Amino acid sequence: DEIQRKPKENILNYAYRLKTLYTRAYPSNNQETPEEKTTQLRLLRQKFLQGLEPELQNIVRHKSVSTFEELVSITQKYAKRVQSDTIEKDKRIFVNAVASTQNETAILQAIEKQSEHINSIASCLKLAT
Repeated sequence: DEIQRKPKENILNYAYRLKTLYTRAYPSNNQETPEEKTTQLRLLRQKFLQGLEPELQNIVRHKSVSTFEELVSITQKYAKRVQSDTIEKDKRIFVNAVASTQNETAILQAIEKQSEHINSIASCLKLAT
Protein backbone atom coordinates (compact mmCIF):
# COMPACT_ATOMS: atom_id res chain seq x y z
CA ASP A 1 0.00 0.00 0.00
CA GLU A 2 1.04 3.55 -0.65
CA ILE A 3 1.37 5.89 2.27
CA GLN A 4 0.01 9.32 1.44
CA ARG A 5 0.67 12.60 3.14
CA LYS A 6 -2.53 13.54 4.93
CA PRO A 7 -4.16 16.87 4.06
CA LYS A 8 -2.32 19.68 5.88
CA GLU A 9 0.10 17.16 7.41
CA ASN A 10 3.50 18.60 8.19
CA ILE A 11 6.27 17.20 5.96
CA LEU A 12 8.30 16.22 9.01
CA ASN A 13 5.39 14.27 10.52
CA TYR A 14 4.72 12.52 7.21
CA ALA A 15 8.41 11.62 6.85
CA TYR A 16 8.58 10.31 10.42
CA ARG A 17 5.44 8.21 9.92
CA LEU A 18 6.82 6.76 6.68
CA LYS A 19 10.29 6.08 8.08
CA THR A 20 8.81 4.39 11.16
CA LEU A 21 6.77 2.03 8.98
CA TYR A 22 9.75 1.48 6.69
CA THR A 23 12.11 0.53 9.56
CA ARG A 24 9.49 -1.88 10.91
CA ALA A 25 9.16 -3.51 7.50
CA TYR A 26 12.92 -3.49 6.77
CA PRO A 27 14.83 -3.59 10.05
CA SER A 28 18.50 -2.65 9.83
CA ASN A 29 21.12 -5.20 10.77
CA ASN A 30 23.94 -2.61 10.75
CA GLN A 31 25.87 -4.76 8.29
CA GLU A 32 24.39 -3.44 5.05
CA THR A 33 26.76 -2.85 2.20
CA PRO A 34 26.89 0.62 0.64
CA GLU A 35 24.89 -0.77 -2.29
CA GLU A 36 22.18 -2.05 0.06
CA LYS A 37 22.04 1.30 1.83
CA THR A 38 21.73 3.06 -1.53
CA THR A 39 18.92 0.71 -2.53
CA GLN A 40 17.15 1.31 0.79
CA LEU A 41 17.47 5.09 0.36
CA ARG A 42 16.15 4.81 -3.20
CA LEU A 43 13.13 2.79 -2.04
CA LEU A 44 12.40 5.09 0.89
CA ARG A 45 12.79 8.13 -1.37
CA GLN A 46 10.42 6.62 -3.93
CA LYS A 47 7.76 5.89 -1.30
CA PHE A 48 8.19 9.36 0.20
CA LEU A 49 7.75 11.06 -3.17
CA GLN A 50 4.72 8.93 -4.07
CA GLY A 51 2.92 10.22 -1.00
CA LEU A 52 3.44 13.89 -1.85
CA GLU A 53 1.17 16.16 -3.84
CA PRO A 54 2.03 16.09 -7.57
CA GLU A 55 3.26 19.70 -7.59
CA LEU A 56 5.67 19.00 -4.74
CA GLN A 57 6.75 15.69 -6.31
CA ASN A 58 7.73 17.46 -9.51
CA ILE A 59 9.81 20.02 -7.63
CA VAL A 60 11.85 17.65 -5.44
CA ARG A 61 11.95 14.53 -7.60
CA HIS A 62 15.19 15.44 -9.36
CA LYS A 63 17.03 16.92 -6.38
CA SER A 64 20.23 15.08 -5.57
CA VAL A 65 20.36 13.97 -1.93
CA SER A 66 22.56 11.57 -0.02
CA THR A 67 20.27 10.95 2.97
CA PHE A 68 16.57 10.68 3.66
CA GLU A 69 16.87 13.53 6.14
CA GLU A 70 18.30 15.77 3.42
CA LEU A 71 15.36 14.88 1.17
CA VAL A 72 12.92 15.75 3.95
CA SER A 73 14.68 19.06 4.60
CA ILE A 74 14.58 20.05 0.93
CA THR A 75 10.95 18.99 0.67
CA GLN A 76 10.04 21.07 3.72
CA LYS A 77 11.63 24.13 2.14
CA TYR A 78 9.74 23.70 -1.12
CA ALA A 79 6.48 22.80 0.64
CA LYS A 80 6.63 26.11 2.49
CA ARG A 81 7.26 27.91 -0.78
CA VAL A 82 4.35 26.13 -2.51
CA GLN A 83 2.09 26.87 0.45
CA SER A 84 3.14 30.53 0.42
CA ASP A 85 2.50 30.73 -3.33
CA THR A 86 -0.92 29.15 -2.85
CA ILE A 87 -1.81 31.63 -0.12
CA GLU A 88 -0.71 34.54 -2.32
CA LYS A 89 -2.72 33.16 -5.24
CA ASP A 90 -5.80 32.81 -3.02
CA LYS A 91 -5.34 36.40 -1.82
CA ARG A 92 -5.12 37.67 -5.41
CA ILE A 93 -8.26 35.74 -6.36
CA PHE A 94 -10.09 37.20 -3.37
CA VAL A 95 -8.91 40.76 -4.09
CA ASN A 96 -9.86 40.39 -7.75
CA ALA A 97 -13.29 39.07 -6.77
CA VAL A 98 -13.83 42.01 -4.41
CA ALA A 99 -12.55 44.51 -6.99
CA SER A 100 -14.73 42.91 -9.65
CA THR A 101 -17.78 43.20 -7.40
CA GLN A 102 -16.98 46.85 -6.73
CA ASN A 103 -16.57 47.49 -10.47
CA GLU A 104 -19.87 45.77 -11.19
CA THR A 105 -21.58 47.91 -8.56
CA ALA A 106 -20.10 51.09 -10.05
CA ILE A 107 -21.20 50.06 -13.55
CA LEU A 108 -24.73 49.28 -12.35
CA GLN A 109 -24.91 52.67 -10.63
CA ALA A 110 -23.72 54.41 -13.81
CA ILE A 111 -26.35 52.54 -15.85
CA GLU A 112 -29.06 53.54 -13.38
CA LYS A 113 -27.97 57.20 -13.61
CA GLN A 114 -27.99 57.03 -17.41
CA SER A 115 -31.43 55.48 -17.24
CA GLU A 116 -32.61 58.34 -15.03
CA HIS A 117 -31.13 60.91 -17.44
CA ILE A 118 -32.81 59.24 -20.42
CA ASN A 119 -36.14 59.17 -18.59
CA SER A 120 -35.88 62.84 -17.65
CA ILE A 121 -34.95 63.80 -21.25
CA ALA A 122 -37.87 61.73 -22.54
CA SER A 123 -40.20 63.44 -20.04
CA CYS A 124 -38.96 66.88 -21.13
CA LEU A 125 -39.49 65.99 -24.78
CA LYS A 126 -43.05 64.80 -24.06
CA LEU A 127 -43.81 68.02 -22.23
CA ALA A 128 -42.38 70.09 -25.07
CA THR A 129 -44.64 68.48 -27.66
